[in-house]
Amino acid sequence: MTSTPSRLLPAALAGVMALLPAWAAAQWRHLDSLPQVQRDGNTVTFAAAADSGRTEHVAISVLSPDVVRVRFSPTPFGRDHSDTVVDRNLGAQGFRFESTASGSVIATDALRVEVQAAPFRLIIKDAGGRVIHADDPGRGMAHDGSAVRVWTRLEDTDNVYGFGEKNGAFNKRGWALGGYHYVMWNSDTYGYDTGGRGGIDVHPRVAHRYGRDFAGGRNGRALPI
Repeated sequence: MTSTPSRLLPAALAGVMALLPAWAAAQWRHLDSLPQVQRDGNTVTFAAAADSGRTEHVAISVLSPDVVRVRFSPTPFGRDHSDTVVDRNLGAQGFRFESTASGSVIATDALRVEVQAAPFRLIIKDAGGRVIHADDPGRGMAHDGSAVRVWTRLEDTDNVYGFGEKNGAFNKRGWALGGYHYVMWNSDTYGYDTGGRGGIDVHPRVAHRYGRDFAGGRNGRALPI
């Protein structure tokens, strides 16, 4: 079993080489417990305890029976706006919700989101109980200042593709399952080759984490995440 990290970086960063010292010195704060749980309409929000000195928030929204949106922020959420997503009403947004001291469950007819309370981790399954997504148990979601990262559990047979306009091999798992390392940009570049950064990479087109295209294949199925 291996884990694949993903990360969003500001467009103002000048280049990959300039980032290397920052990566080496990164102080990732992994999510611990988010005990404050609140349901509002089609969204369940999890927040750090007021006396913990931490301000992380995670929101899980049901957009249809087979689409859930997960948002993670190191601080309370600000304005939720997109110039490209014009309609989030993708279907019936009803769901069953249970919350206990050990965790919570958000369930539709097609999906089941299992939330482990401490440390905070997510597992998403289909109606047949097959795992679509699972946070890495030891790392999960984390942040370093305003930068965020998530470690996702992958099976050896999983294939990974997408990530915006990227060149190189179609299957981004690569390198004997160790994977590649990609910097995600929201500005364009010209004249790139197979060894450099790709074109514009951040596509807020669908309900997925951290605004990037990521999809995996499992059991002959494509699973957009």
